Amino acid sequence: MQLKVGISLFLLAFSLAERALPSPIQYVLQNTTFSDGGTASGVFTIDPDTGILSQWNITTTRGSLLPGFTYTQENSVSDLPFGTRVAVLSYEQFPNPINGNLASFSLRLNFASPLTNAGGTFQISGNSVECYNCQPLRSVTGGTVFGPVPEPGTLGLLLLTTLAGGGLFRGLERSSKRQLKR
Repeated sequence: MQLKVGISLFLLAFSLAERALPSPIQYVLQNTTFSDGGTASGVFTIDPDTGILSQWNITTTRGSLLPGFTYTQENSVSDLPFGTRVAVLSYEQFPNPINGNLASFSLRLNFASPLTNAGGTFQISGNSVECYNCQPLRSVTGGTVFGPVPEPGTLGLLLLTTLAGGGLFRGLERSSKRQLKR
């Protein structure tokens, strides 16, 4: 009977120690480059469960086609639903270098697989772009995003530690009783 209770408590503790981060999660752009020589860096916060992009601060640098821009929630809006993509569109409009018309900056980052609560590194796929109303545009040629890898749950670790400590104490107690009987 005690063995069944012990195994049940161990399994409960192990399940509580499951590795998962609370949502939302902040992802960091790493080594992100564009076809015109520009780069992108920064962070965005997204809830993989709901698909809500709540914060972002992403800076792109000048390349041969576009001058670069810093996207924040103060000057831009998330314009596409979440899935395997993060997209922001600037409120501000600027003269398009090709035709002089006013246009918004747009940044679309697509991922090879959906972002998750498990964190880790995700490849930015080749159909990611930044553009002035999509003309001219520059493609992302490389890069990843990284989200923190979760730690085991505190409650589960506490329970596992308590069970392990109790088992150790009980083993020592039995061992000392055996030695006293000798």
